Amino acid sequence: VEENGGISPSPGSAVPHDSSLASLLNVGILYLGDVASQAALDVYEAMMAKNHNEMLCEDMACLLGLVDRFSPLLESKDENGNATIDPLFITRQTSLLDMIKSILPSNPPSQDAFRTSGGFETLVRVFFSLEGVVRDFFVAAEWEEQRENAKVAEATMRLLESVFALLATATDPNARNLKQNGDLGTPPFARVDLLVDDVNTASSPSPSWPPSTTNLLYLRNYGFYIEFANAIAGVGILTDISNARVVMNLALELIHPKLALSPEGKRSSSNSDSKNSGENIISIRNADATRLVLGLTTQLPDTDAHKSLAKNAFDELLRLCANDMAGSSLARLASSGLCSSLTSQNEFAHMLEDRSHFLYSRFVLLLRRIAAFSM
Repeated sequence: VEENGGISPSPGSAVPHDSSLASLLNVGILYLGDVASQAALDVYEAMMAKNHNEMLCEDMACLLGLVDRFSPLLESKDENGNATIDPLFITRQTSLLDMIKSILPSNPPSQDAFRTSGGFETLVRVFFSLEGVVRDFFVAAEWEEQRENAKVAEATMRLLESVFALLATATDPNARNLKQNGDLGTPPFARVDLLVDDVNTASSPSPSWPPSTTNLLYLRNYGFYIEFANAIAGVGILTDISNARVVMNLALELIHPKLALSPEGKRSSSNSDSKNSGENIISIRNADATRLVLGLTTQLPDTDAHKSLAKNAFDELLRLCANDMAGSSLARLASSGLCSSLTSQNEFAHMLEDRSHFLYSRFVLLLRRIAAFSM
């Protein structure tokens, strides 16, 4: 990082693009300071908001390539030869993803472009590239080192928040309304209801589906949520219980914005006022995101506080599967292929075999409720 806030990637790290304008913009994003970088992103945003042809896909692939380019540069060596992580690279990745998110609501074809350009895979790679960086920092001995490490953890949390917001926008047919309502609106039933628990009938998208629904099916078929949970856990950000609670809420809010635990990791007061948290959930926004919540509950550190968080988050899912929710959330979760995930050896079947695990009884109960409704 240069004194003016610019970044000095290794030679040849710029992403090639046929357009001379794009090449100039890439230089600003990769090499210059924050002001110049943001100005370049603003130009990209203006261009991509109006494009609906192959130029849109080229620009999307270029930006995702820039996100990837920053990952190998994250780790460097200090004067003593110790590995260090510069949070500015993480911040620059966050800015890129924020800009991409801003395009999706107003330009629906960009949701297709994000998927076909490998956008979802990029999100997972970003966090795999950060494996262990936060976990190691919690054992920092020197005060100065702890202070720098705290900056990395803070930048990583902002990156996570950006990625979750991008996921919500890329998988919601009401993305335009999400931007206007600040994610507080309750959308009508999405076209994802068509995605039933049947690989033969839901293995390929229909031309009539909106891009957001195609994205949902793509994420399900390729096991995105399990990989994403593994990538997040590998970073080590979940070691701190406060961060773990924030991440769990981000995952719950993908299912529906009202599914959020309190800062203490318990049921929020807005949900605890009623007998069932599902009473206020008219429509599940993304039923497939239950896999992410389940994946995170199994990846949390082995402390009493983390176990309590896992149980509380799991209980929110169980309340959505109560018998009196048969006409709404239970039907959506059952049609999302959750039963197959719970019994898949590649996903959660191992949780049904480990009777000593503190979540065993909850996994069994969830399977019983989903299977009974599906029969």
